[in-house]
Amino acid sequence: MSKRVKGNRQRVSKQLEMGCTTNYDSFVLILENRDIKPGITRKRLADLKAYGRWNPACPAICRRGRNGKLVVIDGQHRIHAATELGFAVHYIITDDHKLVPQQINARQSPWALVDYVAAGAKAGNPEYLKLQDFAELYGLPISISASLLIGRGNRTGSSATPEIRNGTFAVTNMPFAVMVATMVQKIRPVFRKITTERAVAALAQCTVVPDFDPDRFVGNCIKHANRLEVRGTIDQYVVLFESVYNWHTKSGRLPLAFLIKEAARKG
Repeated sequence: MSKRVKGNRQRVSKQLEMGCTTNYDSFVLILENRDIKPGITRKRLADLKAYGRWNPACPAICRRGRNGKLVVIDGQHRIHAATELGFAVHYIITDDHKLVPQQINARQSPWALVDYVAAGAKAGNPEYLKLQDFAELYGLPISISASLLIGRGNRTGSSATPEIRNGTFAVTNMPFAVMVATMVQKIRPVFRKITTERAVAALAQCTVVPDFDPDRFVGNCIKHANRLEVRGTIDQYVVLFESVYNWHTKSGRLPLAFLIKEAARKG
């Protein structure tokens, strides 16, 4: 059993007591709460790893059980993840025995990614200000902008979500982001769906091919806009973009789909 962190408890009101501990055995789950879900636990693991520790501003909510144990009302997935990582758990103890998990979760209004970015920008975080300005300049969603700015724009979804939520987001590849976003901006007038996650991810993948010419691709998209159609997957968009890139071209043809797969295979 791990030792309890010393000097870690204090009374903040008649009803709340704050604490921090690595004695994970002191916590028990409440029967009324949902089961531990592996998918949610993985997300909490990613959040904690990105932050480097439990965020004290978001404590677990507990009440004291009859046997002295801490009955977890809210935060069971975070505690489960912290246990795996060996991180100290920050918690508060409430004397409100009417409080149940359903009440807490029913009243919550989860933050969207744009809310985290706006809050960080208001606080003066320069990285969030860069992200906010980039998204506004190029007219791209925050999720896509964030992925491009950290050089992970070659897949769908925002792979930067954990960093944004935990306040650790940092721009690492502005040139790459600007190159892809500039192409998107120029193509958008003739194909509005170029701003979707799958289309942007496919375009980002094309840029890994050494001989890929962004100007040639943009020019062909504008000249042969009637060939641009919505596709359902990233791979399908890559095939489409290869067709447009090589359309009516006898020399300098690039097998983009093949070269992208080869680059991925070689790592």
